Amino acid sequence: MEAWCIVVAGGSGSRFGGLKQFESIDGITVLEQSVRVARMHVAKVVAVVPTGYEGTPGRFGADLVVPGGATRSDSVKAGLAVVGENASHVLVHDGARPFVTGDVFLRVLAALADGARAVIPVLDVTDTVKEIEGDHIVRTLDRNKLAIVQTPQGFTRDALAAMYALGRVESDDAALAELIGIPVLCVAGDAGNVKITRPSDRLLLNAGAHRSSLVDTVAQEIVRTIRVGFGFDAHRFSDDPRRKLVLCGVEFDGLGLEGHSDADVGCHAVADALLGAAGEGGIGDHFPASDMALSGANSLQLLGACRDKVEAKGFVLVNTDLTLICETPVLAPRRMEMERRLSNVLGSSVCVKGKRTEGLGSIGRREGIAAVASVTIMKRG
Repeated sequence: MEAWCIVVAGGSGSRFGGLKQFESIDGITVLEQSVRVARMHVAKVVAVVPTGYEGTPGRFGADLVVPGGATRSDSVKAGLAVVGENASHVLVHDGARPFVTGDVFLRVLAALADGARAVIPVLDVTDTVKEIEGDHIVRTLDRNKLAIVQTPQGFTRDALAAMYALGRVESDDAALAELIGIPVLCVAGDAGNVKITRPSDRLLLNAGAHRSSLVDTVAQEIVRTIRVGFGFDAHRFSDDPRRKLVLCGVEFDGLGLEGHSDADVGCHAVADALLGAAGEGGIGDHFPASDMALSGANSLQLLGACRDKVEAKGFVLVNTDLTLICETPVLAPRRMEMERRLSNVLGSSVCVKGKRTEGLGSIGRREGIAAVASVTIMKRG
């Protein structure tokens, strides 16, 4: 299915005391933040704004920007008029709900994909609700039968078109679906998906800016302190019967692998990943095959030297994940032994897995063994 989203922001903000959709959250407008979340989950976004603010396509981060009407319903109709013909589903989201999460969009889209024609996110009512007339209570309503409605609300395109063909003005889109008998499915909303409505809601905008700055700070700290590296190695089986088969420091029966050192593909892949994560190139840069002193070298010792180089740059190894790809030997009985050997050298947790290619390619023809590895390192302090 191809889904578009109409972000409705054509109101005058009379209760807020101004154009709330253009208030700032950490350097961008409320509308831009609402559009930003929407466009992560749909094919195209249409922003509906007050007349005179539409500017050019791409403004506010939307694909199309159109002027709205006198009512919310008029604005949705204006947005629907420019939705592409390929769109099978249309979401409608309030531009004044900048704190909506992607999870809400995904729940609405999943329900539409499962065949629903109309979907709305809702919250349970936790307070007691009274029906009143003037200053007096008429009755207490059963809150178990009530829900607080949010956006985005999602519809099949034909359903939304039929709803707005009625020419009725309602406070939300689902009310139109109810009028023409389209079943409306409820999915979980989000308590943080609040709508900016009154002047006091500026406090929410300030809190949102603080939260955004905090998230950015944490993200920057993660980028600064955590690195991930990937490594690969492959060796063919040797014709020399004197060569020993060594994998992750463990000796196996069978033909050994061809190589300048002991040709331990597992150690070599991990070493490449480790050096790469620290920006130190690959194992060949530090231990070249042209160095005759390394002939027949123990790859566990080379791996330990690579670990020392990474630690000298202020990093500590957090985790290692290694996959050995071969038809022979059978690795499972000695997997824990390989993990232990690597862990003793690296000083961190290690996971070793074995995979076969089911006869495909040179590995499947038992011509050699390959290995792929990923490591996570973290900057100390």
